[in-house]
Amino acid sequence: MKYSSTLRLMNVVLFALLGTGTGILGIYFGFVIAPHLWFGDFAIGFKAPDMSLALVSLLGALGLAGFGISLLGFVKSIMSLVKKDDEIVRQAFGCYIALGYIVAVFFLLNAVWLYRLLTSNIGFDDLGFAIVIYVILMLVALIASSIPLVKMFGEGEGTNRVMMTLSEAAIAVNLAIAVEFCVIFCANVGKINNYAHADVMATKFGLYALVPFLAAVVACIALLGYKRAEKAGAYRKLNGVLFECSLAIDALAIVMAGIFAYVYKDNPYSLMAKGVMMNWSYNEEFAIASWIVGGIMFLLSCLLVYLTVCPPKAKAVER
Repeated sequence: MKYSSTLRLMNVVLFALLGTGTGILGIYFGFVIAPHLWFGDFAIGFKAPDMSLALVSLLGALGLAGFGISLLGFVKSIMSLVKKDDEIVRQAFGCYIALGYIVAVFFLLNAVWLYRLLTSNIGFDDLGFAIVIYVILMLVALIASSIPLVKMFGEGEGTNRVMMTLSEAAIAVNLAIAVEFCVIFCANVGKINNYAHADVMATKFGLYALVPFLAAVVACIALLGYKRAEKAGAYRKLNGVLFECSLAIDALAIVMAGIFAYVYKDNPYSLMAKGVMMNWSYNEEFAIASWIVGGIMFLLSCLLVYLTVCPPKAKAVER
């Protein structure tokens, strides 16, 4: 047995703490604030934070994604105490890595796409400084996650296990976004009909829940495929294609957000506002950023699919 009982117990405690922290974040913003912020129907005496629905949804989704991975790590840590299997401990360590990638994606999206949410949306206009900080934090999270990933699973022989970790992160993020907007949609579906252009809001909330859910399903199928391939000691290209297709769906979701922002720019239904009918000075910046980021991400996903199906042949070493 390579890993001691003390280390296994520490994993249980750490994942319990991480799960509690991310769970509070996800529940507060995702279930307490977000469903009621749009129409401002809070209980008497409850003061809502001065944030846009988009920012509240982002924080709620981050908390829910972190909670999902932390819960998985907690369960695996408990199992490692019972079964005394070192492989289960490594799987628990993989959850730490998945959390790191979720944080890296959070900072990446804030650097290249959602930079207005935590800047001008809350009264801070130094975009350049904020973007630089986001990029630095993203690189720190990425490096802190990638180094132990390679050390633990290797560069080639552990491909299935590496992709299992990345798939778990993708599933957690997409499911968190889907749950977030599903809750908002269900909480407001009856109230939306009292406003003009109810179909616009219903379509936004519905698609923002449906498309990430579809990406999560595809990533989940890929995860199951990677697990079967790992047990069989093989690598199957179909699993990689499925994972990359889930990334492509996420890319199309980003493009879709830009299309909504542009098409409905004259209507007061921007999620960058705090609630319905509240003004948000529109400019084409968000739509253009969505198309650029989503387009690049989609093209990269297509390139990865091509490289997975038709991998480059290794050159012969000259002697």
